[in-house]
Amino acid sequence: MKARYRVHNSTLIEAPVGVAWSEMRDLAHLVDIIMVANHQAYDVQWDEEGGAASIPNTMQLTLIHESLPSSRTITQEVTGRCDATRVLSYRITQNELGIEEHRASYTLKEITSHPELSLWEWVVEFSVAPEANEQVLVNYFEETVADNVDKVRRHFSDTGRDLSVL
Repeated sequence: MKARYRVHNSTLIEAPVGVAWSEMRDLAHLVDIIMVANHQAYDVQWDEEGGAASIPNTMQLTLIHESLPSSRTITQEVTGRCDATRVLSYRITQNELGIEEHRASYTLKEITSHPELSLWEWVVEFSVAPEANEQVLVNYFEETVADNVDKVRRHFSDTGRDLSVL
């Protein structure tokens, strides 16, 4: 039986949920925030007309990361988005990494006691192809999910205050 992995991380964002969702509802824009701006990906593009407005729709990007043997192109498909509950789901449909059965989603929730804040949760599930280096890929997802959640937090941070005390 093939092992299945689940990586979960979350953070408080210093923005009202509507402001944060207006940026994060577009997966390509989120990739720009967390990967392109930090030189971990390039050549991000929607495959079809319509971009973020069309679901399902696919996008391609090339990953760059020190744990990967070289840059790798992946295709991701946005499989669903609900603006009412602020959930976006996507999956990797093609990759050169050895990732199989990839499913991911992120949710943005309002903090009712602090409407100037939002809670962002990101869950990634996947398995690894037999010919791939399992430990490298598991480490890659664990490290990049944590790192990328922090990049989103920093993107919206403008006061530098410590949110852990709330």
